Amino acid sequence: MVGMTNTAGKDGRAAQSVRGTRMSTPTFQYQCRLLAQISGDFEVDSADKQAWSDFLRNNEIGLLIALVFRERLVEPASDSAMEIIESTYVSFCEVLGLDPCAQYGSLKQAIEASPIQGSRIGSGISARQVDSTNPRNASPVGTDALDVANASLSRVNVRRIAQLTGFDLETVTDAVGGDPFAQNNVGNRLMDTTEVHTGLMFLVASAHQGLPWAVSNFTWHCLQTEQFERAGLLFEATQDACETFVWIDNDDADEGWAIEVRQQWANSRSNDALRSLAMDEDPTYALDVWADGATTGHPESLFYPALVDWKSGHRERARSRLLSLDRDTLHEMRQILTDVTRSAGGWFRAWCTDGLQMLAELEQAESSPAQSGSAAPMRSFCGYCGVRREKGNIFCTACGTEYD
Repeated sequence: MVGMTNTAGKDGRAAQSVRGTRMSTPTFQYQCRLLAQISGDFEVDSADKQAWSDFLRNNEIGLLIALVFRERLVEPASDSAMEIIESTYVSFCEVLGLDPCAQYGSLKQAIEASPIQGSRIGSGISARQVDSTNPRNASPVGTDALDVANASLSRVNVRRIAQLTGFDLETVTDAVGGDPFAQNNVGNRLMDTTEVHTGLMFLVASAHQGLPWAVSNFTWHCLQTEQFERAGLLFEATQDACETFVWIDNDDADEGWAIEVRQQWANSRSNDALRSLAMDEDPTYALDVWADGATTGHPESLFYPALVDWKSGHRERARSRLLSLDRDTLHEMRQILTDVTRSAGGWFRAWCTDGLQMLAELEQAESSPAQSGSAAPMRSFCGYCGVRREKGNIFCTACGTEYD
């Protein structure tokens, strides 16, 4: 904020920061963090209740935007969102007589710094909402993240979304009304338009209702755009709902549908495994996730452990894993890796580039004279130690000698 002046309290004195740290321009993220902690249960003394009520009513959109941005469900797509947050923050400082150029550690500290007598945190706000620097479910109207997403979607132009996505009005209306399958479909289609932020909000709403497809679509976007922490937050917040959907809600479903649902949950978990590697976490978590996913036949869960081996120098173990995969799986993975290298950057692009290099080395080995049908017949045993040769290996598994 530029050119901001101190705001005087009701007693005519300029508000002073008791616990705040002076700064010239509080950042957008700071303003979102503080505003996101505000609840409709907040109370001030009776003389100022009307002013606070007016603030909540007049700044409903700003408080909602602050919560959504603070939880990193979407990123600001234009200056207008930032201007709304700035205006809401100024109004917040005015109603409490605070200096808008000061920074406070939490909402509680901001209230304590107010020169207006009687300002306090109401009993309806939990300690977590008051003191947390990263609120997960608090919102300006006392609702959870799903309600926040749905409240945002209720303001979209249904006809415009239908035109952008090619879906009929009924489908978009169902999505806005809360149908999780429609929300995922519309949200995923919007990711290829100019309304990416709106698409993400549809996916958030669907994910919070337990649809692993929506979690996969949201986190895949985050992987491609290097928003790893954001992907982790969404996955963590929706994991319980997804597991309920996968293992309880569809327990009596037909076998084909049950397999599809479980594979998609494996896909969502695989994305989180990639997120963990991108954030330099212990690879044990990712390998455990992929071991579980492999039981469903999920292609990436079958392929990525080989890439971990290859990158860590265990080339023969990686090659052995790859040789155990069918051609359809390898073809699908090649397409996935190629698509990512064309659309993503940073860590994810490097990861997929390594995957393509690993496949290239496998093909080169398979097309070498030793593997060619025109070559002399291969021995069925090791020429050095005599142990029977295992199909697909170029080194003896007993003594390590390269086969003739």
